[in-house]
Amino acid sequence: MRTMTIALTAIGLLAGSASAIIVESESNNTLATADVVGPVVGAEAVLGSLSPNDVDFFRVELLAGTLFAAVLDFTPASADNDSTLGLFDSVGNLIAVDDDSGPDFLSLLFVEITTSGTYYLAISGFPDFDFNGGHSEEFSYKLVINAIPAPATLATLAGVLALGRRRRN
Repeated sequence: MRTMTIALTAIGLLAGSASAIIVESESNNTLATADVVGPVVGAEAVLGSLSPNDVDFFRVELLAGTLFAAVLDFTPASADNDSTLGLFDSVGNLIAVDDDSGPDFLSLLFVEITTSGTYYLAISGFPDFDFNGGHSEEFSYKLVINAIPAPATLATLAGVLALGRRRRN
């Protein structure tokens, strides 16, 4: 429950304030052709579009202990659009999927990363839960992602920064 509370707070904060905007480029329909996002420092926004039978993949490096958050927004907003989000590990195993956790038919994904490495985020349309392009959805989107360090990671970083400060007499 604590992780979900942190994640919901984070999504609220990151939805409007992306530190960088990336434009999706085709062909990014497979893990091998995924667009690279990051390194994720703060929120990153990706602008893209999905057509029938299309899947958009994005590659991101994540550290263990990080809470990965991704939210999809349609531009323009429409309750008729229906997306799916999936997160894959470095060898292509689907480790998390979301359909409608956001408002209307928006996808919203939270994953606590347990192993550092390469991950792939996929965007598709309903009902494509295999992320192979089996859908007829068509929409433009804004994807906002964030990699939120765990509290222990933040405490370690604060300690390192404190040790690095020089004291003036």
